[in-house]
This record gives sequence, C-alpha cells and structure tokens, in this order.
Amino acid sequence: MVLIFAVELLCGLLLKSVLGVCPWNYENKTLSIGGIITLGYAPVWIVVGIIFEKIHDAIICIESSINCNSK
Repeated sequence: MVLIFAVELLCGLLLKSVLGVCPWNYENKTLSIGGIITLGYAPVWIVVGIIFEKIHDAIICIESSINCNSK
C-alpha cells in the first residue's frame, strides 16, 4: 500500500513540476498531503492491492503449471 501512495505522490510531483499542474486534485479532501495524495482512499487501495496479489499468484501458478507440462 505504501508503494501505491509513493508512486502516486511521485507521479503527481513530476506532473506538477513538468506541466505545472497535476491532473488530480485532492486539496479539498480530508487527510490530503499537498493536494496530490489523500489517505482517505487507503482502504480502497488496500483492497485493490490484495486483489492484485491474488491475481499475480494465480498467474504465477498457471505459468508454472504450463512450464511443467510443456517439458
């Protein structure tokens, strides 16, 4: 989860420095950090992160079974 927020923060800072504006604006949200990220979405990102981990594990499992069967 920390990685998701770090990537969002870095992308927002990069866009703000290059373009002068960030496409998303969280200034009016509670728990906002610089208007670039908001911790209010943390529960959603936790769930999304868990879902992506499950998908990743399933892909690895499928990939390893395909590799074992092709030999």
